[in-house]
Amino acid sequence: MSEVTIIDEDSIPHAPSSKFLSKEEMKNINPDWIWNRNSFIFKYGKPMIVEHNVAQALIKKYDTVKFENQPDDLINMKYQALKKLAVKNGIPWSDTFVSKEELVNMINKI
Repeated sequence: MSEVTIIDEDSIPHAPSSKFLSKEEMKNINPDWIWNRNSFIFKYGKPMIVEHNVAQALIKKYDTVKFENQPDDLINMKYQALKKLAVKNGIPWSDTFVSKEELVNMINKI
């Protein structure tokens, strides 16, 4: 699985923030998960590298957790790679026949 970088906007200098995914949330990502929860400690200004599906779960659960530099990364991607990423994230292939800027906006909404 691909890895991405995420950052928590809730953390402040000298006071890291703690976020977690419960056992049920982790079982949706990894059916073999046996521990009670998976904890993530975010330090101020330091991005964390996690798997893409874990990042999506954290972003969905916590409003302060964001992809680091996600819009810039998408703008720098090639058009065909953007289309493949859109389909992988659930956008129908027929809906990806739009301009690059619109495709980036569609992916960012997800």
